[in-house]
Amino acid sequence: MPEIIKKVLADCAHTSLPNSRIPGLVLTARGCLLAYFEMRDSSGDWSAHGIGLMRSEDGGDTWEPFRAIAMSQHGETVNNPVMIACRNGDVHFLWQMDYGRCFHQISKDDGHSFSDPVEITQYVYGFRDQYPWKVMALGPGHGIELEDGRLLLSVWMANGKDVRAHSPSVAATLLSADSGRSWIPGKIIPDGGGVINPNEACLFQKSDGTVVINIRHMGDTFYRAVARSDDAHSFSEPVFDTALPDPICFGSICKLQNPQAHLSRGVVFSNCANFPCKENNFSHARTLLTLRLSADDGETWSYARLLDKYAGYSDVAVSQDGNWIYCLYEQETENTAQLGFHRLVFVKVPFSWLTADSLEN
Repeated sequence: MPEIIKKVLADCAHTSLPNSRIPGLVLTARGCLLAYFEMRDSSGDWSAHGIGLMRSEDGGDTWEPFRAIAMSQHGETVNNPVMIACRNGDVHFLWQMDYGRCFHQISKDDGHSFSDPVEITQYVYGFRDQYPWKVMALGPGHGIELEDGRLLLSVWMANGKDVRAHSPSVAATLLSADSGRSWIPGKIIPDGGGVINPNEACLFQKSDGTVVINIRHMGDTFYRAVARSDDAHSFSEPVFDTALPDPICFGSICKLQNPQAHLSRGVVFSNCANFPCKENNFSHARTLLTLRLSADDGETWSYARLLDKYAGYSDVAVSQDGNWIYCLYEQETENTAQLGFHRLVFVKVPFSWLTADSLEN
């Protein structure tokens, strides 16, 4: 049986910012892995004051020392990093400040350096024509480059009575047709049908060009919601994917690169697959981190394997030769129902591990 390779990347590494949360992971065109994450001084969402980065040039076998690539200057919240790795080698880096201001940077050298931050808040203000948000958040995780070269990432917005409230919320996309110089707000994704307060979402593009958004939401069905778009701007009404249970946690999706012929429409998905139900006392614990593989552009899920019992948010990437799946995820040494993660774990999974003796094969 093929074995997985696992290593801890961040374990209370920052004495002043001990909580490493909200992982993101991309593979650049030249094969460099970039692992990025929030640095928090406590478990709260508003306590993040920087973005950390680690690089690997050998498929995750070794990693360069941690460094900060965005930091608070006056105590502001700095969080929700999103990267988009493009086919021309550029890596776009987006992050936000105080859940209201957004910034964009570009790396042309695989994350060795980034351009100076450019504020793009004027573009996200465009969402207020549709929804009078008080809180706006990028991603998290990674965004995607579409086949036509446009850049796309998910966003969510909230308009609660408290200026820091994260609900009620809506989800949408942010699109750039000019390599990040300007950004176009997408249409708010329709809600209803049990999809309540949609927020953090992940994206991929099907083989036929359709864009799929896979959404976390606060409804009591505890399944992921999925919507589709022909233009990456407006989406269909979401439907539930009952093959993807979710305890209300971020999940990640990634299309295979250079897949084998029978997996030309292969898609990998990761999330905590705990399903709140009577049998587990309706627990929302973020457990049972599971990797899944679809061979038909996410319509069905042919393979599934448990990656780790105790986990949290995760982000996935795939190697250029199609032989490896990479996953960066939050973990504690024991079950933590929602918050308190201090450790980030990187796993390198042979593709054959996922398809061998799968739970659902």
